[in-house]
Amino acid sequence: ETTQVKGAPNLENMDLINAMEVASELGFQVVVYGEEPSRPDIPPGRVVRQSPPSGTVILQGGEIQVVLSRKATTADLMGYY
Repeated sequence: ETTQVKGAPNLENMDLINAMEVASELGFQVVVYGEEPSRPDIPPGRVVRQSPPSGTVILQGGEIQVVLSRKATTADLMGYY
């Protein structure tokens, strides 16, 4: 029996549902690792980072951790004054 390895897909800037669908089609699982304030170029609810990075060869059935953007709060903006 051979173990399949594939490159991790690029999930950045996808919403969580799309990221999970893409990963699932390739035999990977998505795990939300955390959230951070959204940036101007990425709306809330999107993948801002993933580990392992896209293209990294991982075993089929492996896990891809993602960090999602969230709406910035007043506390997040305090450093901008």
